[in-house]
Amino acid sequence: MDITNKYPLFFFLAFVFFSCQRAPVEIDSEPPVFKMEGLLEGEPFKLTAGDQGTYMFTGTHTDTLGVVEHIGLLGDFGCDGDPECPGALTFVIRGMNVSGLTEIENTLIPGDHSFREPSVPAIEGYRFFFKGTPELKTNDYSVHWDFGDGQTASGLNVEHIYDADVVSAIVCQTVINNINGDSSSLCMEVRPGSERLVTFTYDPNDLRVEHFIAHTNGANPVNILWNFGWGFHPRQYYIDNHYYFNQQLPYQQVSVKTIDANGCTAKYAQNVSISGDKHTVMANFSYSSSAVVSLDNTDFQDVTIVYTTTEGNTYYSNLGFQPDFGSLTIYDISGFSLNSSGQHTKKFNVDFSCRLFLPGVTGEYIDITEATGVLAVGY
Repeated sequence: MDITNKYPLFFFLAFVFFSCQRAPVEIDSEPPVFKMEGLLEGEPFKLTAGDQGTYMFTGTHTDTLGVVEHIGLLGDFGCDGDPECPGALTFVIRGMNVSGLTEIENTLIPGDHSFREPSVPAIEGYRFFFKGTPELKTNDYSVHWDFGDGQTASGLNVEHIYDADVVSAIVCQTVINNINGDSSSLCMEVRPGSERLVTFTYDPNDLRVEHFIAHTNGANPVNILWNFGWGFHPRQYYIDNHYYFNQQLPYQQVSVKTIDANGCTAKYAQNVSISGDKHTVMANFSYSSSAVVSLDNTDFQDVTIVYTTTEGNTYYSNLGFQPDFGSLTIYDISGFSLNSSGQHTKKFNVDFSCRLFLPGVTGEYIDITEATGVLAVGY
């Protein structure tokens, strides 16, 4: 009997969003039958390695926090260890490392295990992308940044991360003409954690105040104030006082400030060129931001079950909270053959009942109950 073809054990590096790799492993002793059977939505289901092209895939994955996940998948030969392959059932257990014990010995232990629950996002900080848009009449220039929190950088386009507790910061860009020493600066307030609520546009060919238009998404009514060099006032103030830009200046910093109905304040600033022949560099920049989110990814020894229906819908146990019947017990653990990547493997018996949830669809789930079988994971 060619037992390699009957119950082959495979290595894979695929779970939800990981690439995969699959190759057979030589086995010199009769392996156990890897299988899983139970009730799927009340109807019997059964997967057995060696039957109708079903195989046992094993592997590991390490997440960004350094936590190892030990993975086993029962699926068709053509799945290549992909949990989104129709009919595949995947078992994932979170590793745990304690001094003096190997990770698997402290992770895959007999007894009851919890299912992973939805991870809770935690804001660690805010990542800002600053894009330099200076006006230049030289190819030999340098750009320096001061982020207002003690950190600086150089370069036309830069990235900076603010701590989560930073409410606001003044960012200054300085552009220097390295040939003649001309320099220009622009400073702008940024508010990590808050949406930028205002920008403005203008007609560079007609610098009348009335052509400066604020664009805001603050809650109405919004109070809009402008600073064209005389301090912050309503735009009508400048119109009534016949304000015009000083043509002797190379450029003027223009700022707009909004205060919306909720009391939220936002500011935006740009340098506006007045006499282009009077300057060789003029600082300007724009920015975008996003939250730096970490997830509660410890969940040591917790288990995730993934099942893909024959129709191709993939359900995950860790996308929702388990009902009262949710339970999982591991027992009869023993070492097994190396997989095709040379990883060690452990086989074990497992009994479980759980609810699995369809991503992005509220209230869409399936129940696997009274499931029992023999699986393997890599380590």
